[in-house]
Amino acid sequence: MRFEELPYESFERLQALLLRHAEDPRVIAEELSDRLGFLGESA
Repeated sequence: MRFEELPYESFERLQALLLRHAEDPRVIAEELSDRLGFLGESA
């Protein structure tokens, strides 16, 4: 899934949802952390 734009508040909700249902939350947390850095560069 790819989002072109996502308000930070929505990102927080999406992150919580993914972490809650992930088989291994650490993998998701690392991926989101990497993506958040990427999103910050484009803003």
